Amino acid sequence: MGDGEERGLAISDRLNKFISNKFVCEIGCADGSVLYEMSKYAKKAIGIEVNSPSEAPSESWRDANARDYKCETSIVHADAYNFLKENTCINPDVFYFWANYRKKTSGMQWWVERILELRGTTNPVIISGLNIDQEDRMQLGAARELQTIYGGDIVSMPYNRKPDKKCHEFAVLVIQCNGQTVNIDRAAPNIDRNTYDSTINPEYLNYIRKLSSVDINSVSVDPNDL
Repeated sequence: MGDGEERGLAISDRLNKFISNKFVCEIGCADGSVLYEMSKYAKKAIGIEVNSPSEAPSESWRDANARDYKCETSIVHADAYNFLKENTCINPDVFYFWANYRKKTSGMQWWVERILELRGTTNPVIISGLNIDQEDRMQLGAARELQTIYGGDIVSMPYNRKPDKKCHEFAVLVIQCNGQTVNIDRAAPNIDRNTYDSTINPEYLNYIRKLSSVDINSVSVDPNDL
C-alpha cells in the first residue's frame, strides 16, 4: 500500500464523523490515492488536479480518473480556484488539501481563505494536511498560526508507511466554518511564489519556526472531542 493510501486510511478512520455520507472535495488530488480511501465513506466525491500527465506522469488526473472509487466520484483536470469560482452549484461538505506553509498563492492560509471566499456561506469543513515528521516543522507552525485566526483543531495521524519501518506521523488542521468569512486583516498576500520568496520577511519565518518547535502531543486532540 502506498503512502497516499496510508494517509487516506488514517484520515478516513480518525475523521470519519466529518466524511461519512458527505460530499468530499480534494484540492490537488494527484493520483487519487487519498480520495479513494475517503470514497469508501463519502456519499459523493470530487478531485481537482491542475497538473497534466506530461507535468506529473506519476501523479496525474489521468491516474486518479482510472481508480475504482466506492462512491460517485468525479476527477477534474483544472485549476481548483477557478473551477470552484465558475461552478457555484458544486458545494462540497468537506474540503481537503495539502499545501505549502507559506503565506502566498497556493499556500496553506491562502487556500483556507479561498475556500471561505468561495464556499464559506455553505459552512463546509476544511481539512488541511501537514507534515510533522521532519525536524523543520514549518507546516505545523503555519497551522498553529491559522488556529489563532480561524480556530480549529490539530489532530495527529500516526500511520505505518511500511510494515518493517517505524510508525510515521502527519497531522491535519480541521476548521469548521460555521459562517466564517476571510479575515481581511490577516489575509495572505495574493502574489506569485517567486515574488513572495524574494521578499519574505525573516521575522515571519522565525515566528513560524518558533511555533513549529513544539511537542506534537501538545496540539493533538482526540477526534471524539472535536
